Amino acid sequence: MPGKIRARGDHHRQRPGPKRDREPPLSRAALFLLKLLLFKLMVMSGVVKLTSGDDSWGWLDHSFHWSALTALDYHYWSQPLPTIFAWWADKSPEWFKHFSVAFCLVVEIIVPLLMWAPRRLRLIAAGLFIFLQAVIALTGNYCFFNLLTIALCLLLIDDATFGWPRVVAAAAGRGLAWRLAMLFPVAVIIVVLPLNGWLIFTAFKPEAKWPRPLAFVYERVEPFRIANGYGLFRVMTKDRREIEIEGSADGIDWLPYEFKWKPGDVKRAPGWCAPHQPRLDWQMWFAALGSPREKLWFYNLEICLLEGKTDVTRLFARNPADAVSHASAVRCVCISSCTAIGARSHTRTSVGASSRYPRRRSAASRPAGAAELSWKRAAAPRAA
Repeated sequence: MPGKIRARGDHHRQRPGPKRDREPPLSRAALFLLKLLLFKLMVMSGVVKLTSGDDSWGWLDHSFHWSALTALDYHYWSQPLPTIFAWWADKSPEWFKHFSVAFCLVVEIIVPLLMWAPRRLRLIAAGLFIFLQAVIALTGNYCFFNLLTIALCLLLIDDATFGWPRVVAAAAGRGLAWRLAMLFPVAVIIVVLPLNGWLIFTAFKPEAKWPRPLAFVYERVEPFRIANGYGLFRVMTKDRREIEIEGSADGIDWLPYEFKWKPGDVKRAPGWCAPHQPRLDWQMWFAALGSPREKLWFYNLEICLLEGKTDVTRLFARNPADAVSHASAVRCVCISSCTAIGARSHTRTSVGASSRYPRRRSAASRPAGAAELSWKRAAAPRAA
């Protein structure tokens, strides 16, 4: 009996982990492709900030300037869907914002080189990547982008970190399926590695033209989305433009359509919706950067609001048509707020109104900067 008990204990000590003896074999080529994706995402996102010509990233006259690291003076309040924590971050000292911009550039441009270094440095890189993504997710709603990036970062952490011994698949189980699983990623590497290498090069040299052979191959594989460029926050938006949609039953009294997540009511703090993607709230930010009339979906949105379609009105937190029998007119107010360090100004770029069906906009009264102030006043910005 004692011998059997010891044997049972030895059996449990030898188990490397739950069901790890039944795990499929690891493809080093597939792991390399995933790490390459993370490397390209980070490096390109950092380099394009410096080659974009935007001086808020501190790159002036081919050198860094500490006083020019002003990107976060704008980012926290000008991003599409800020969170309540973005308000606190916007109130942080100026030196801390400059340090945060420098930290971001170091993590995105220099730290990725540690991905190919020995284990200890690779774990440091994983920790810095995850920390950066966590801070971004804390101050802004970016759907599940941060979660996907963190998932890629986990590939830099090996089993030994958790105390799991490495398990190698038995040679007897390496059949045709195993060989195909090993060879397919190698074939993908042969095709996309030159493309990815040139995409990374174009981040350093945006004006570089594609060699004809690579351009030919890229056109053929582009529909599969297996080789893409990245340029996160390439140019910092230095003003906040908002489109406020209003409805009226008589054309005199106008009530706003309140969005669920986009900054609106000055008495409502910015919300947290990630990893959910409120598509309408998100697209309204991009529509405000240009002319909303150039967006077919925005034109259709107005028609659906006039027709009172419930599938559309449910996308809003408050429908002004609920207070009246119906909204016979809809108008949009386009507001722009420009911000400089220590000073803020507001201008109204365009105002419009629509009757039963949208037509050319006419002037209407609305306080300039009202839509943008829904975020700025709630954030209690620094005094000039």
